[in-house]
Amino acid sequence: MIKLGYGLKHALDYSNKEINAFLLTTVIAGFLLSARNWGDPFSIAIGIGNFITFSLIFGVLFFLFVTMQKFIAYALGCKGTYKIWIFGPFIAFLISIYLIMFIPNSNYYFLVVLYVGSVNLEVIPELQLGKFRQGLNMSDMLAVGITGPATLILLILLILQPIYLSTHSQFSQILIIIASLILFYSSLPLPKMNGLNILIKSRVGWLFYFFFSLLFLVLILSLNVWTYLVALFLAILLVWATKKYLSPKIHG
Repeated sequence: MIKLGYGLKHALDYSNKEINAFLLTTVIAGFLLSARNWGDPFSIAIGIGNFITFSLIFGVLFFLFVTMQKFIAYALGCKGTYKIWIFGPFIAFLISIYLIMFIPNSNYYFLVVLYVGSVNLEVIPELQLGKFRQGLNMSDMLAVGITGPATLILLILLILQPIYLSTHSQFSQILIIIASLILFYSSLPLPKMNGLNILIKSRVGWLFYFFFSLLFLVLILSLNVWTYLVALFLAILLVWATKKYLSPKIHG
């Protein structure tokens, strides 16, 4: 409980550098997701409104994604710091603009490339006193890396997807798709990304992470009851793995 309390206390500790990186990621993602929805004919007012809406949606979901990772990092005796490769958002921007130019259809607003960075870990020796093997290891990285995706998966399957299936609300659909995009792009092995952090330590671990994220994205984008049930089954397996491998580390 002490570790969990420390994690809760410091999960919201964002440095100015982290805030700037987070805002840059969010603003670029919000613009790209809204780029196909600036009105027909073109309207600055509609475009700005959609840009703000998509930025807020992405920002809230991504804040949940990052903050949960920082929480688990501190609970494991590590400092979690959100970082990005400075060229990452701009490379994603250029690739996405290329896609938008050739596929301008507003129904494909999700067809973009997003760079989401990662939470890097730094051991806090004072928090690991009494630990048999102090330091940063693969299990710590996996524990932190799996927390953000698991949070979004549970949000999608337990709240957003049932709401969509019962109401067919466009807003809930947008939330589901953006959360799934964050999940998928976080698995890519790019500089200062979760995917690369895991790939460096374990190719098997990364392959599981990548293909699970890809499969989950495909299932969720289908947005029907049957694919929802398959995705729910995969999520149950993920929760089981999290409980088995993560809980003992935090409470131990």
